[in-house]
Amino acid sequence: MKKFVVVCIVLTVMLWTGCDTMQPSSSGRNGGESEPSTCENIACKEGYECVEGECIELTLPDPCKDVECDAGCVCTDGTCECPEPVDPCKNVECDAGCECNEGTCECPEPVNPCEDVECDEGCVCNDGTCECPDPVDPCEAVECGEGCTCIEGTCECPDPVDPCEDVECDEGCECTEGLCICPDPLPVNSCENVECEEDCACVDGECICLDPCEETECSSDDFICIDGMCVSIACVNIECELGSVCVEGVCIDRCFWITCPEGTLCETGACEPDPCFEVECDDLNLCTTDECMGEECVFTDVVCDTGYECDNTDGQCIDMCLNAPFVCDLGFVCFEGECVEDLCMLGLTCNPGFTCNSVTGICDPDDACAVDGFVCIPPLVCDEVAVECIDLCEDVICILPEVCDWVTGDCI
Repeated sequence: MKKFVVVCIVLTVMLWTGCDTMQPSSSGRNGGESEPSTCENIACKEGYECVEGECIELTLPDPCKDVECDAGCVCTDGTCECPEPVDPCKNVECDAGCECNEGTCECPEPVNPCEDVECDEGCVCNDGTCECPDPVDPCEAVECGEGCTCIEGTCECPDPVDPCEDVECDEGCECTEGLCICPDPLPVNSCENVECEEDCACVDGECICLDPCEETECSSDDFICIDGMCVSIACVNIECELGSVCVEGVCIDRCFWITCPEGTLCETGACEPDPCFEVECDDLNLCTTDECMGEECVFTDVVCDTGYECDNTDGQCIDMCLNAPFVCDLGFVCFEGECVEDLCMLGLTCNPGFTCNSVTGICDPDDACAVDGFVCIPPLVCDEVAVECIDLCEDVICILPEVCDWVTGDCI
């Protein structure tokens, strides 16, 4: 007997709802009853259905068929799934002062230290400082004749002097080459070739000198007349430098009593224009002293003690070993910026109150008390001023549970 099977499949949200089988009611050739359905006793798992006695997998519609995802994303069950965005600057390391932008380091333009520096003609700015060549003396190789002077590389000579310009001759005489020529002989001048000292005069061929103190009287016995001036006796044998004057035996600057107005300064007792007025000197280097001298800025390097160098961040002298870019090997210590042998590694043992100096290999005293040959044993400490051992906690009363710290004398 032919078998007729009707399969019903609903392709919707439900996977399947099942099916009914029908068989003609007519009897077979021999007139017997119809055969049972081939799927009657077969149960298929979810997603499958029975067809002619076999479980066939259902074909469902593709949920991602009409879904369009962005580049790099994938459709799963009708939904676009995209990976987490990658930070392009995650593994990028930039130099100090620079920033990463979209995976690229961007740095600010470097600052030109010479941008606002104006140098004199012939000078060049280097790292913010004007560097000028040594001045050349234009007269160094110039030789001028007698009576002439070299100025800016050129010899300048005075106009010829008339030897008779200041010569006055007696009546009837005439000046020739600085000499008076007279037609008739004149009486001989006894002082003609006589030269006298200052404040002296020639009389009949002899020098007669006047006493400058002859008519000078000093107001006090503490003064004495010298060259016509009253001078303190305490200053008689004292010579002061230019610009100073002796007062009661002491040389005092003539500007000591003078206050000059703004824009001027006192020089040898008088107010003169200040060439450094409103001149600012600054080479932007904290390790130099900046000062104006005669209209020019002078920059002097800061001098540090041995083993120290100037720190340009604050202008202070610091130990060369403080910021040394190295570490000394065992048996060596840093001294003046270099590794030297540690002389204390030779087995030197110092007495109490003394500590071995690694550079010199000598036991140095720990405090002023050790210098005098005695050591303060705890709880005594050394008083550096009185140079004696004292107990800082002797008169200290602490409230429990605090106790006195014998090193500082404070309650802790």
